[in-house]
Amino acid sequence: MSKMMPTQIRESAPRSEQIVFKQLQRGPRAWVVLQSVSVPVPGGNPREIDFLVMIPDQAVICLEVKGGVYSVHEGEWHLHGQRRVEPPLFQANQAMFALKDYLNAEFPGDHRVRNLPLEYAVVFTDAEWPSGVRKPEARQFYDAGVVQKEGELVQRLADFARQVARRRSRIKPTVATLDRVRGRLMPDVAMRYAWTLGPDLNRIDSELLELTEEQFAALRLAQDGAGKVRNERVLFEGAAGTGKTMLAVQLARTRQRAGDRVAVVCANTVLAYWLRGQLPGLDAVGSAFDALVNSAKVPHATLDRYTSEMSRVGPGQDDECDEILERYALESVELLERQSGKWDYLVVDELQYFNRKAELNILDLALKGGLSEGRWAMFGDFTFQNWLVENNRIAAGQEVSAPPGWADAKDHLRDICRKGWTESIPLARNCRNTEPIAEAAAGLVGQDAPALLPSRVQGPSVVYRYWRDGREAADLLNDEIGRLRSEGVGVQQIAVITDIPYDRHHGRQFGGSPLWVYSDEKGPAPEREGWLRAYYVTNFAGMESDVVIIVDSGLPEGIEVPTSYDTDVALPRLYLGMTRAKGALIVLAHESSRVRLDRGW
Repeated sequence: MSKMMPTQIRESAPRSEQIVFKQLQRGPRAWVVLQSVSVPVPGGNPREIDFLVMIPDQAVICLEVKGGVYSVHEGEWHLHGQRRVEPPLFQANQAMFALKDYLNAEFPGDHRVRNLPLEYAVVFTDAEWPSGVRKPEARQFYDAGVVQKEGELVQRLADFARQVARRRSRIKPTVATLDRVRGRLMPDVAMRYAWTLGPDLNRIDSELLELTEEQFAALRLAQDGAGKVRNERVLFEGAAGTGKTMLAVQLARTRQRAGDRVAVVCANTVLAYWLRGQLPGLDAVGSAFDALVNSAKVPHATLDRYTSEMSRVGPGQDDECDEILERYALESVELLERQSGKWDYLVVDELQYFNRKAELNILDLALKGGLSEGRWAMFGDFTFQNWLVENNRIAAGQEVSAPPGWADAKDHLRDICRKGWTESIPLARNCRNTEPIAEAAAGLVGQDAPALLPSRVQGPSVVYRYWRDGREAADLLNDEIGRLRSEGVGVQQIAVITDIPYDRHHGRQFGGSPLWVYSDEKGPAPEREGWLRAYYVTNFAGMESDVVIIVDSGLPEGIEVPTSYDTDVALPRLYLGMTRAKGALIVLAHESSRVRLDRGW
């Protein structure tokens, strides 16, 4: 058995690293394997080596482990077809040279360490080498076929080490030399759990991405590995953080590549803007009406008439709004049919917000075969939908009962889709939040929380700070942003989410950066780099950020609500905001919420 340091792999380690740990553990007794070695880089972020395999008298191999499925488009590597990543072999190569530079600096007079025979290799635990990319030498690359054969990985590494030793026979790494190296590296391994958030956000993001195996397996309900449609109508259900939007994007991409005319629809303007950036070349992205209008290239004159008619409708006249909406949607569909034809495939994200049947009627009109016989995939979280709707109405001083025309989106869908659909097994793995964030959000709603499998990705504890007035809230926000920046967190990694009108703070400096507050007039993203983003909580639905700061007011002042809704008014709003955070969460709450947050809801 190899000597593993540490002797056990942490529970939060990615599944891919746990697989390789077990394989390396069965290596020869003389091997010493260090895991998660953090190599300091002068003036830059540390380089991490997943496993440093130290083989006496032969070589030291820097092993990079990659889980998930990779693809290469126009020379750029992507994980799960979504996130752009550094080429794995380049990453391993750079880590090896960072280690060499570090050892040369630490052992300037020790020629045995300075001439240590270092090499690197990459292990793909879940995939084969991406097609269309030139393969490296077999000794430096091991795919899922190698990992799945018992003992094969250890044998390949042993053969590689012998080849290195034959090529570089002048200096043999003795046990004593390797022990000096191990002694210098181990403190770095021990210190990596002291949180300096900036450098660690990439590690958190990488570990969360590797938890998406269940999600991508669920896609097989909609299509097979070759992109052929298996079930024409599929509904995916999952709570916040289960990867619904990620799957929606992936499915839209594959259907587009298959030649389908695809529409991607959501209810949130900010999310729609982000989706357009993820799906270049797709003109049917946005709300149900916007996606139809854009793909049909509706003339501005027609849209001006629509806007004018809508502006004359008074508050509470929802039925009249729906009639105008559907009339102009029918006119747009007729235009679409004359141009390029109806949509071949429809993807709907955040279905839970489609509470008015008119919105689904638009989709029914624009999709070939309609919702009943057409091809579509929809993604929704119905766990807290009713709470959020009630919360918004109560905060506005309205009656608790739902207004006319409102209903559960699934009920509307059943009413329209007479032939039904295939419901997936609910998505149950949290692949967005670190364990402390997930636990805080679940604790907020107690036994009503969805039954999620935890991510087990470690991160800093949730920070709670309390304020008594607006000036104190602004001071706390300034302090926290300044602290994050001092830890190396970039402004683009931070999102401020609030239920307080922050328009008057637009452009104000917080932690050295101006605050950009979302509104319909300003648009969904900062116009210049270096601005902090701020959103009203419901505008950030479906989105996520590495770091989230929530400025929460607690219960609205001066609004009398039924006793049973005493906590429900603030709870869903806070839960929605908390689940947007990936790596770190800071809650700045009104003093009135301290007791409830301290003891749980």
